[in-house]
Amino acid sequence: MNSVDKVSENFFLVVGSGRSGTTLLKSMLSCHQSVHIPPETFFYTSIFKDGGRRDSVESLIKTLKSKWWIQSRVSDWSCFERRVKESSLNSVDAAFFSLLMEGAEQDGITLFGEKTPAHVFQAERFLRDYPAARVIHIVRDPRAIYASYKKMIVGYQYPLSFVNNWKRVIEIHNKLNGNPKYMSVRYEDLILDTVNVIEKIQSFLALPISSSVLDFAARDQANFEPEQKHHAETLKPIFTGSIANWQWLPINDIQFIEAHLSEEMASLGYEVGSLDLKKYFFLECKYLVMEFFHRNFIRRPYQLNKRILAKIRFRK
Repeated sequence: MNSVDKVSENFFLVVGSGRSGTTLLKSMLSCHQSVHIPPETFFYTSIFKDGGRRDSVESLIKTLKSKWWIQSRVSDWSCFERRVKESSLNSVDAAFFSLLMEGAEQDGITLFGEKTPAHVFQAERFLRDYPAARVIHIVRDPRAIYASYKKMIVGYQYPLSFVNNWKRVIEIHNKLNGNPKYMSVRYEDLILDTVNVIEKIQSFLALPISSSVLDFAARDQANFEPEQKHHAETLKPIFTGSIANWQWLPINDIQFIEAHLSEEMASLGYEVGSLDLKKYFFLECKYLVMEFFHRNFIRRPYQLNKRILAKIRFRK
């Protein structure tokens, strides 16, 4: 069997809303001696959003080479291309699984993982097309997620788009919940009951229980690009302050989130009051305008600058 095909029979996804703790879990599982998880790929979100299945392998490789966060990960593009061509899978998925193999140099690896939060929207397809696939979905209080985003220049600064995205993510959870190959984990439980939760996750992945996953803060490699400094908290031991970090938010933002997500939050065990959506109509209009300006005049220029700096770094 082709090596790429073997990876497709031994892999899992860590997904969820952004800023929900997916990087923390990835950092922990990466410390397991049997697991390899490469840096975030953004494969089906920023590279092949339309599927790309009609493209030739050569065209796929060219596209991958054009992405700054992929350039330094592939050690031998000729070998990479050969693996994709020899695979029995469609070329896009074969390229995805081939990327998961990059950097897997240590002996004893039996399981490959991938953590791109927005791949939650690919979860149903992977569970359908790949019988051996496993999906771990990290769920977190949306108020805390939003608070974390607001600390980032490229994150949500107003809650309108955020609540719509979080709703979509939870719709996927509701659809997959109950599937034996799908596991949801509350971020708060991972933080407050780390040992028990991480053991359940290892059992779900059919991994031997290892305490090495608790030593993630002492790992040798950060496992994220210099341009992703917002993941730096995973280089520190677990702390509980992140659970209630949303209480400093403006009251309008908190109430807007609670009013729009009350049903979903309650179903996941988060306490929320009963608020009238009609009250927030004009606030919603305000957020719509503010989000437009932030997206086009702050976020996009920042991301463009990040791409330029990354390309300069690779040319040195």
